[in-house]
Amino acid sequence: MKFGYFKYKTIGWKIENGKNVPIIENNHNKEYKKTSDNMEDKGTSKPEKQYSFNRESFLKKIKRALSKAFHRKSVNKKNQTMEVTLNLNARLQPTHRHKLEDIIQNLLEKEKIGTVTGGGTLLNTDGEFSCCNIDIHLNDNNPNTIKRLVEILNPVGIPKGSILQGTEPDFKTELGTLEGLGYYSNGTDLPDEVYKSYDINYVIEQMEKAMEGIGCLYSFWEGKAYTALYFYGTSYEEMKRKIEPFVASYPLCQKSRIERIA
Repeated sequence: MKFGYFKYKTIGWKIENGKNVPIIENNHNKEYKKTSDNMEDKGTSKPEKQYSFNRESFLKKIKRALSKAFHRKSVNKKNQTMEVTLNLNARLQPTHRHKLEDIIQNLLEKEKIGTVTGGGTLLNTDGEFSCCNIDIHLNDNNPNTIKRLVEILNPVGIPKGSILQGTEPDFKTELGTLEGLGYYSNGTDLPDEVYKSYDINYVIEQMEKAMEGIGCLYSFWEGKAYTALYFYGTSYEEMKRKIEPFVASYPLCQKSRIERIA
């Protein structure tokens, strides 16, 4: 007789309540124990695996993993691109700053080291141009690339007091070879006849002629009381000395002023 998983065997009969009933033996436990005994006899049970901790081996593995991680980080850092800013100590209106950006862009393309990405001009409280920024993207952050950038910027005509700076790595480098002269023409305190009869363009022409080989006009600004002309060249003192005779004699130059701007 079978009832599901268990096996039963009739081994005889007995009288119960006045009736003959079969005597049934449950062989399941016996067979199960027999099976267990067989497994033990045959050696089929697996021994428990023993583990031991080797500290020296563990530390070696950690060191190898860290070494690889730092190596990857070092390689990636060396191959990073870099954003730098050229803070120009130059009073340039946006149109004239754009011309300088184009010159720098051409040099960067020629050297294959980066590109100009933007720029801006800062104004003071009177609305006069104060300084400029030109943003540059470098193809890598190698110190030799930064050094080469400085080398190609100085011959462009950068005023003294300008700064090239960047991050990752952090650095700040002063650059510039030119000195600056600001001439401020009085636009309110001279007789009306002077303003009608004399021309500021003639003033520019004569000043550049006097400064030939020393400096030239970079930009200008027109304010409410003054018109400013910004000259940059090899020597402020020399530029000033060259234009002083003309300034003293020309009617439109009266009550003007000259300032060093770089």
